[in-house]
Formats: sequence, C-alpha cells, structure tokens
Amino acid sequence: MTFQITNISVILFVSVVVNLFVGLISWRKRKGQGGFYFSLGVFALTFWTFFAGLDYAATTIPAKVFFAKIEAVGYNFALLFFLFFALHYSRYENHLDIGYLKPLLYFLPLSNIFLVFTNDLHGWVWSGFSWSQYGQNIAIFHHGPGFWWLVGTGYLQMFFILLTLWSVYRRSVGLVRKQARLLLGAALLPFSGEILYLFQIEGIAGIDWSPLMLTGSSVIFIFALYGMSFLDIAPIARDVLLSKLQDGLVVMNAEKEIVEVNQHMADILGKRSSELLGEALENVLPNLRQYLVRPDLNDMQGELTLHSDQKRYFEFFLTPLLRKSGENLGYLLVLRDITERKKTEISLRQRTAIVEQSPMTVVVTDIDGFITYVNPQFAKLTGFAEEEALGQQMSIVRSEFTPLSTYKDMWTAILAGKVWRGEILNKKKNGELYWEWSIISPVYDEDGEKVSFIAVKENITERKQAQEALKKANERLETQLVEIKKLQTDLREQAIRDPLTQLYNRRFLVDVLEREFATAERRKNSLSIIILDIDYFKAVNDTYGHHIGDECLVAIADLLRDSFRDADIVCRFGGEEFLVVLPDSAPEFAQQRAEDFRKLVEETHFSFGENEVALTISLGIASYPAYGTVADEIIQKADQALYDAKNQGRNRVVLYGS
Repeated sequence: MTFQITNISVILFVSVVVNLFVGLISWRKRKGQGGFYFSLGVFALTFWTFFAGLDYAATTIPAKVFFAKIEAVGYNFALLFFLFFALHYSRYENHLDIGYLKPLLYFLPLSNIFLVFTNDLHGWVWSGFSWSQYGQNIAIFHHGPGFWWLVGTGYLQMFFILLTLWSVYRRSVGLVRKQARLLLGAALLPFSGEILYLFQIEGIAGIDWSPLMLTGSSVIFIFALYGMSFLDIAPIARDVLLSKLQDGLVVMNAEKEIVEVNQHMADILGKRSSELLGEALENVLPNLRQYLVRPDLNDMQGELTLHSDQKRYFEFFLTPLLRKSGENLGYLLVLRDITERKKTEISLRQRTAIVEQSPMTVVVTDIDGFITYVNPQFAKLTGFAEEEALGQQMSIVRSEFTPLSTYKDMWTAILAGKVWRGEILNKKKNGELYWEWSIISPVYDEDGEKVSFIAVKENITERKQAQEALKKANERLETQLVEIKKLQTDLREQAIRDPLTQLYNRRFLVDVLEREFATAERRKNSLSIIILDIDYFKAVNDTYGHHIGDECLVAIADLLRDSFRDADIVCRFGGEEFLVVLPDSAPEFAQQRAEDFRKLVEETHFSFGENEVALTISLGIASYPAYGTVADEIIQKADQALYDAKNQGRNRVVLYGS
C-alpha cells in the first residue's frame, strides 16, 4: 500500500490535529450541557478526517475503498453523537426516552456501516470506481442505490441537528444566542461540502468537501470553547428557570420590544408566547405606558390591575439591563400575582373601617398598658380627644367604684395570654360615670410574643339590664376580633408558606437560615442542608397531567413533614425541588436521613384516583462548617451534589465532597 501526499491530504491531516485539540479540550469540559456527546462527536470527526486523509493520499483504488469504509464509522457516529449533543444542549434530551428511539438511533449508524463494509457483496453503495481526469490522486466513486439511503439518513440527522440548534437560537438572547449561531454555522459548513460532492461539479468531481469543511468547523469550535465559554454555560438553564417561575417575566430590548417571555406571563396576558414576541410592551400592557415613556427609566416597583374574566392585581418590578460599561441592553419586567393578598388587604381595610366607624369603643395599649390607639367612638364617649389619650394609661377613665379585684383578675388573665371579659364602671372626662362591657385580648407577633392588648368596649349604661341584647353584642364583638386576628394570621402565613404544599417558602428560608447559621456558629455545632428533586417530574406532568404532578408535590411534602424532626426546617425550594435544613446535624447523620427518605419515597406507592405513580428522588447534601461558612455557599454546594446525583443516574444521595 503506497501513499502520495497531496494538497487535500495535507489539509485533512491539519484538520485532524485541530479536531484532536478541540476534542481533548471538550473532553475536559464534558460535564457541561451535552458536553459528553459533543466531545465524542469531535473525536468521531477526528477519526473520520484522519482516514479521509489516508484515503486521499492512497494511490490505489483498493486502498481508497478500504479507507472509505473505515471513514463510514467516523461520519456515521459523528452525526449520531452531534444529534445527541444538540438534543441535550436544547434541553430536549427527554425525547430520547420515548419508546425505543435511542436504540433505534444507535441501530441506524450500525446498519449503515454494515451496508458499507459489505459493499463488495452487493455493490449497493458504490457500483464502481474510476480515476479523476483532473489528477490530485482523486478517485471517483460511482454511487448505487444504497448510497442514497446513506445520504438520506445523514441529511435527516443533520436536519434535526440544525432544527434543535435553530430552536435554541430563536428562543435565546445574549451569549447563548451567539453560541447557538456559531454552532449553526459550524454545522452548515460540512453540510454545504456534502452538497458540492453530491453534484459532482466538473473540475472538483470525486472530492468530498465535508471533511475539508470540518477544518473551518473546528476553528469555530475552538473560538466557542475559548472565546464564549462554550460547555461552561448551561444554555437552557435560563429556560428551565423561566418555566418554573411562578411570576410572569418579560425581557425587552432597548426599544422596549418583547424579545423573551415565559409561559406564566403568556397565561397572564391570555396569549401565546409567539404572539407576544416583537410586540411593544406598552401595547401589551397599556397600564405601564406612564412608566415606559420616562427617559430616565430606572429600577421601578408598583402595582397594576388587569381585567379579564375577573379583576386581578399584580405587583410589577421593572429594571434596566445594563452592561458594566453602562450601555442599556434592554429591560426586565416581572409581574407577581398578588390577587389573593390584595383581596385580604382590602378585606382587612374594610375590617379596619368597621373598627373606625364602630359604635363600640376600641382601645389598643402596649404591653405595659400605655394607650397606642383609640377609635373615634372612645373620644365621643369619654370626652378625651385622641391626642389626650395617646401615651396615657387606662386609669384616665378609671373610677373608684370598680373593685380592685376586677382589675387584678383582668391583668392576671391577659398577661397569661387569655381573653378577659367583664363589666367596668368608668368615669368620663367631665366626671360622669358610665358602664362598659369590655373584651380585652393579647395580640401576638409572628414569633408568638405578646406585643400589645386590644380592648373592645360597649357602653351598656342605658341597657345594662338587657342581658339578651348584651349577649348578642358580645357574640358580634368576639366574631369581629376573631376575623381580624384570622386575617392577620392569614396574611402572615401567606407571606411565608407555599400555597400548594403549605411548606415554608424561600422568603421564610432566607430569614430562618440567618438565624440557624448564627446559632450553629455560636454553639460550634454542625448544620446540614439537603436539596432534593423529584426525578423525571416533567414526564409525570406530561403523562398524567399537571394536576397529578401537583398531587405528587403535595404527597412528597407530606412525607417530608412526617419523616424529619420537629427541629428541622422543610421548605419548597422551587418547582419540584425541596430543601431541608437540619440544625445540629453532622454530614454523616444528614446523609443517613436523606438515604432513609430516598428509600421511603422509592418504596411508597402513590395513588391518585385511578393513577398509580412511582416516584424516585435525587438528593444532594452539604454541611456547615465542613463545606462552607455561609448559607449561600452551603446551598450552592448542596445543589452541586444534587446535580452530581442526577448525572450519576438519579435516585441516589450524594454528599458534597464525597
């Protein structure tokens, strides 16, 4: 077997070196989004171009046919691995789990390679061979029907590669969009070379330009790896975040035209996402026009009302997106549905108005008995103006006719956290006596500490004997107190609870982490954080529907509540992710608790009506002070451990650093 070095073979061997260099770099970054398949694809390209170089250097037809067969291994698996990469890069990898699709995709290159290697028996791929009249040691392969099968399956894979990369380009902005554009260009180069080969253009007939074009693709890959942090950035992480956000989100360019919108925002506006792209925001949300026209638009927050089937209230956050240089790239708008909170606030204001306009006297004192609030009825009844009463004790209306034992019983009751009810004979500013029926109750803050007392009093001077009427008034007053306290409790709970699972939310987590880390540092104790995620949760939603997915989240939340200690803090971290804070817990203890819970979920049969759902979870653990000194660092490392658990096959527990 003899060889002759030609210009084409030299270019191909240079491409081998470049591709090998790219492959080695990408292998080091194979843990990135689709990085493993990308590096395999580059190595397959290297294999292809190496034997293509030998093909164009070989001086005999049998040698060229031999190397062409080996090339088939490279380009068939290169297409397959790049297709897998494109699906992972665009976050469509779940499609590979549909039926027998992945085994069929592996079968395709294997069957094509078998067809090529058995060509001597059937001649379906190449029916004959001849030398090119233009020299350069080029042989022309005459194609049989099997060759067009190879071309068709190759183009079909290339079409899906381009389609998935195009989808990333269309829905992305900034660096991710530039990466997708580079990958599209790199993929089109060998594709165009294949077209030149198929048309057998006179003067270049017999030359397969695809491996030659790969040199240009390799240069693009190098630029992407070094110049744009390719494989270091998860391109679709942003899309996953947007889809999981419970808030509506819009990204605008500098002209305030919509370039990105998440599904929740589209649902709020009652339109498809595609209908909103390119629209001016002021046309979509006219309520914001007064803010958008400002030339000095800075961070802004406010409320707006939308009317569809029913009136809905939203809190909006509008902020410019600036480069470090100060150049304005666009704007970010977040809409948070506060309808329930607003309704509660409106109801509370209505209740407050009832108190202000009530014919009953309402007095609020601090824990020491000094008056902090009186309603207008107090001034009307006692003759003391509001400014005269504030800062005074209730003794300003005390008469000498009420027994001291009554006051003693009252203070004993309310200091013990009880509601006191009783009759008191008080004295107005002008000295006139009047009877009051009083209900005095302690008021607690969110930590359960008494912060004040509220007294609701009724003037019963003229109807003291009307016991039946007094009973009804008492019931009405008590109901008002209970409703006010319930509304206060509801507001407090809504602020710190996840509405679906009733677990604590991220807002509560931020507050409690600061307290728990301070306690752990002060007591020199360990503290562990577990982040867990329901495996293949999207498949559950797609298979059974989102209502079953929600029931799965509630079921996991109930198991978490029942499985961990009272001292542990269980939160819904977002989407299908949960976070557990384990105070005074070493890494080994947290790992055992996590493994016990993983087995419990795996062994539990979840039934929702006629649906039986099998669930597994992946868990990541990090501990203070072993793996960090601040909460954000521990959460980040627990999240990395969760990511490792996912990559290692899911349904497992990974302790960071183990």
